[in-house]
Amino acid sequence: MITLFQLNTFCCVVEEGSFRSAAERLFVSQPSVSQHVAGLEKHFGVRLFNRQKRRIRLTPEGRLLYTTAKEILRNLDDVAGRITSLQTMETGTLKIGCSPFAAASLLPGILGDFDRSFPSIKVSMISGGWDKLLAILKDNEVELVISERRLNVPINPEITFHSIGEEELCFVCSAGLLAGRTEVSSEEALSLPFITFSDETNLCSYLDDFAIQNQTPLNSGLVVDSLLAAGNLAAEGLGATFLPESFALSFPQEKQLRMVGFAGSKPAPLEILAMYHRTHGLTYAGWEMLKIMESKISFRGQVMSDPDQQGTYGRVTSE
Repeated sequence: MITLFQLNTFCCVVEEGSFRSAAERLFVSQPSVSQHVAGLEKHFGVRLFNRQKRRIRLTPEGRLLYTTAKEILRNLDDVAGRITSLQTMETGTLKIGCSPFAAASLLPGILGDFDRSFPSIKVSMISGGWDKLLAILKDNEVELVISERRLNVPINPEITFHSIGEEELCFVCSAGLLAGRTEVSSEEALSLPFITFSDETNLCSYLDDFAIQNQTPLNSGLVVDSLLAAGNLAAEGLGATFLPESFALSFPQEKQLRMVGFAGSKPAPLEILAMYHRTHGLTYAGWEMLKIMESKISFRGQVMSDPDQQGTYGRVTSE
């Protein structure tokens, strides 16, 4: 088995022109240098030097090995420099995955903080549903995922996950759907036309769980695959729905989307998860991103504008 020290010793002999000078350069004994070169010759089954009295000259095989060994050693020096840059967060790309909700409501502030702290690290982001996110995490296409948990679906044991916050689901509809009322009961809500979510979305599992809790199926009229579509349709009076509170509050006022008080059992809060592969782990950049996520997302699910100001949020005010 060849060692890096053997290759480095051989290169030193070539560059110094003698075994004695190479030994002095490496601070080892001359017999040790001879032993390392002999080990290489035995491994490859060739002579690396022609020894003529006090002079040594490379054989053709020796010249080939010297060129290859120098390239290997240079590449290792380059790797060492890149590792140092990685550890000091001077360069690199952090690949993350996120759900559409996380991309719209949670990540903008988090990414802003990360960019201000580590401007040399590029962030590449892939958005998708639960199954897609877990697949690309398992295949090492991303190293960190932030998403709301999908209810009643076990997480692969290869995935490490942290619960970093919760997001309340609020009842929303247009101004005219409830004729100016400010509160609705669960029985009334279930009788309204409902905008529900397709099976590919995580919110689908929360609305299904809500219907089971109330032992009444939702009066589903429209099925959508995005929060934005659900909010826009609800604002147009085409039905009511549940949306994450921070997302609902981010809607423009002219959209006429109203948050209505809900008297009764609401859907379970969205649990916000940060996930990474147990074996692949996280880079330094990944750990720093995770730390920012944990400091910025509260267990009400809102993104804090300043982690030192508890209770103050970017687009959402808590009651």
